[in-house]
Amino acid sequence: MTELAVALTLFGVLMAMTAPIVSTLFSTTSYVTSSYQNENQLLPISTTFQNLIRSVVEPAPNLSSGQPVPAYGVYNSSGAAVTEPSATSMTFFTNIGDPNGPAEVVASFSGSTFTVTVARANAGTCPGLNAGGTACTWGTARPLITVDNVVGAGSSALFTYSVGGTPIAPTNDATEFATCTASSCPAADIESVKVDLQVNVSPNQAGQAQEETVVYQLSALSQQYQPEVG
Repeated sequence: MTELAVALTLFGVLMAMTAPIVSTLFSTTSYVTSSYQNENQLLPISTTFQNLIRSVVEPAPNLSSGQPVPAYGVYNSSGAAVTEPSATSMTFFTNIGDPNGPAEVVASFSGSTFTVTVARANAGTCPGLNAGGTACTWGTARPLITVDNVVGAGSSALFTYSVGGTPIAPTNDATEFATCTASSCPAADIESVKVDLQVNVSPNQAGQAQEETVVYQLSALSQQYQPEVG
């Protein structure tokens, strides 16, 4: 009986030790898996998406009025914003090496999903590349990047723009980028974009990942209209 009691006591001690060890093991495994999943989601943001921003280029020369056609945002002939850069979305034009002209990129956030789509220029439409081209038009937008489980975007900006070396407060985007005229076009003077994206595939599990980077234009002249690009 003594031997049985000792055996049962040791077995009880072993079980008591095993429970927290197994719990810690599963918790650590879950944390590591969640961390990798979060980082994998952000890889296209730190590579492909940043490259698209660095290669921004105006899709057309200035209008006859002198009004720029900026690389960021879409403005009508009166200078009013059709689609302006904001804290959670932006439309911009970038050189992807397409002989037909620059691509139109739309990055937007909805719910908990961040998406990036790319539309290629239609042949024969971009000025500079084609004798009859007067204004670039673009084909069907195709999905390029999708990031799910975005967290924290409701209270913070995904995009922060810098004009003249000064970051624009996200709350001032609507006012700052509302118009683009020959005398004042802030969207044409954007020098850098800060991208801040946080994801967590398991909200109840630690391991949230964040991509926070300021992406600068290649040079002071790189985003200006280039006939060879369109």
